[in-house]
Amino acid sequence: MEPRVTIIIPNWNGDKWLPPCLNALKTQIFQDFHTIIVDNGSTDQSIPWIKKNYPNITTIQLDNNYGFAYAVNQGINHARSQYICLLNNDTIPDPNWLSSLVAALDTADESIGGVGSMMLSLDDRSFIDDAGNTLSWYLAATKKGHRQQLSSYPVRCKTMAISGGASLFRSTFFEKCGKFDDDFFAYLEDIDLCLRGNLYGFKFLICPSAIVLHKSHGSEIPKNTYVTFVTANRLAILLKNIPLNIALAKSLKIIYGQFYFFIAYGKPISSLKGYLRFFSRIPSLLRTRKIVLRNKNISDLEIGNLLSNEPLDPPLSYFIKGYLKGIKKLFSFG
Repeated sequence: MEPRVTIIIPNWNGDKWLPPCLNALKTQIFQDFHTIIVDNGSTDQSIPWIKKNYPNITTIQLDNNYGFAYAVNQGINHARSQYICLLNNDTIPDPNWLSSLVAALDTADESIGGVGSMMLSLDDRSFIDDAGNTLSWYLAATKKGHRQQLSSYPVRCKTMAISGGASLFRSTFFEKCGKFDDDFFAYLEDIDLCLRGNLYGFKFLICPSAIVLHKSHGSEIPKNTYVTFVTANRLAILLKNIPLNIALAKSLKIIYGQFYFFIAYGKPISSLKGYLRFFSRIPSLLRTRKIVLRNKNISDLEIGNLLSNEPLDPPLSYFIKGYLKGIKKLFSFG
């Protein structure tokens, strides 16, 4: 008999993160689950350690690092359960974490495609790491409540998107909406998936009692690579999912957002690589766009309200002042 939940953990050289994460899964109150670890060609002791200490866990070993999206998709392909749970390896779930997520999805309307966790900082659990995700018309993805104290933050259960780092989805959601975009490699792939889900009529919730500690960017890639991927991926989200008339109406904010991030990152070569990566993907993105917009199940007005008008923070002047200060210091040297 298949378990009700399949937990999918992507891993890449995460042998220092896996022990506390998997040990925490042993203490879960809800135990009707099976774990699949998809390894992205790790060169550390991840696989030997798993096989020695957790022989019942299914491991899918890839021959290279194909990124978060591809790895998770391999796990989803192997899952046969009612619910599919995505979990980062740099997390430590509380004992009632999975039971809370399952209870929330069991009692939710079928239009709820997934439920996200209350992700707290692994360094100090009194601070929030992620309580849902938003995307603005500047194409800025924001983790709600990030770095705010849990005791003073007004948690809202409804959210545009949930993190791929600790969330429970209906398997039927993936059947209807498709899986993650392999070409994203890493970063913003969960925003892309959830935005597509919203277009298809699904909604997402945060379960405040489903607490998981998270070491933010515990398995991160180098900054230059991050800038390249996130630059390409935010434009891919726009092209794949937003109707032209809405994009044109929001074009000033979209363009300003790209200029903002180009300045804010301070990595012009990496940003340019990101634009080139995006342009190279346009043909495949346009093919996907036709499918997404053909199957959308909400109005243009509703699409316009999915993304926020939240201003960029810190403002652009903050970065410009920093550059000017650096230039002044350079020319006044000696």
